[in-house]
Amino acid sequence: MSAPAMLTAWATLTGLPTARCQSLEVDLDEGRAPFAAARFALATSPALTAALSQAAIRAGTVAVDLLVRRQWFTAPTLLEVGQGWAGLTLAQVGVEVGGSTLAALADAWSTPWDTADPWRAPQEMAAHLTVSARDIASLPGQVVVTAASDELRLRKERVIGARAAEPASTRLGALCAAVGISTAALNLAGLPVVTVPPLTLADSATTPAWDLLMTTAAAVQRRLWCDLAGAWQLTDPSVAPSGSVHVARVADATDTEDASGVFADVVVFVATATSYTTNQSTGVVTSEKVTEIITYPFPVPAGRHAYLTVTEDYGDIDVAGIPFDWLPTPASLAPRLAKVNATDRQLTATATADPSVRPGMALTTGAPSLPTLAGVVSAVSIRIPEDTMTLTARAITEVP
Repeated sequence: MSAPAMLTAWATLTGLPTARCQSLEVDLDEGRAPFAAARFALATSPALTAALSQAAIRAGTVAVDLLVRRQWFTAPTLLEVGQGWAGLTLAQVGVEVGGSTLAALADAWSTPWDTADPWRAPQEMAAHLTVSARDIASLPGQVVVTAASDELRLRKERVIGARAAEPASTRLGALCAAVGISTAALNLAGLPVVTVPPLTLADSATTPAWDLLMTTAAAVQRRLWCDLAGAWQLTDPSVAPSGSVHVARVADATDTEDASGVFADVVVFVATATSYTTNQSTGVVTSEKVTEIITYPFPVPAGRHAYLTVTEDYGDIDVAGIPFDWLPTPASLAPRLAKVNATDRQLTATATADPSVRPGMALTTGAPSLPTLAGVVSAVSIRIPEDTMTLTARAITEVP
């Protein structure tokens, strides 16, 4: 017979053997940095405690490879199990299986299906993360480990140095090199030609490297993030979904439309700067606030509108206007408007965990009291031993 699929998680920390996770919480969210975050419990041991020293965690040198797997099995029937215990008393059977969970017994007695069978191949999530914290609980004999993708590291670092106005691709390349990110797969040469304003020494010293990178990427309508393999990606948030998932058996679902949220049909980009002028005859320096406004659509149609206002301060300039190539075009503001409206209606659904689901997949699902809905997965949360996943989806539409 075919047994219910078993969801397990395994962790391999730097320098230690692989261990089974006693519990696991893993979250993937396309709108958050870090993209991947995990919290899992392992049985304590002197070697594990030593590996998770304060110095190692603060230095960011402890990596963990997580494998979350749903595996199908060929399991024996209760009759077959009973035949294996023929002649034993109930007390003797109790001694043999005492202290074992049903999951552990199924693991011991069942045989995995052939992974070459596409209908019974395991559903898996493999993640390479960096340990950021640990809690040692003396009474349960557990170590609870917190790990995340490398965006977390860049939120602590600074890249000190002033930079002149330059193409966004040049600045991204320089910032990535400064924080040790390989740009080989980022296709910086294929980015839109956009000039970013100067970066002062003070700003670089006080602003996290992550914020500088994200601001520069946003100027060319891109998002920088670290994937589950530990590789950096520079992607366009408006691209079509990658892959698909259909959730037919939903334990719980909530379809949310909130009219008090942020939604709009016109985006207004307000650019400000401070311009300084020196009177050549008196030497007196005067300043004035310079403002440029760009809208999408342009021109704004007549009538009433809901506006999304985006403000960008370009700091100090020495001319009486903001250089044109610093500013976005009306067309480049369209993805911002689309993103805001796509997140206004959201679907949250809880179902049996599928470790192969990722943010960015097209989702279709339904629940007894809801219409069939379609959208794009924006976040995935998997829980063990609950064996559940909670999906959050954006750009929700009703399927006729």
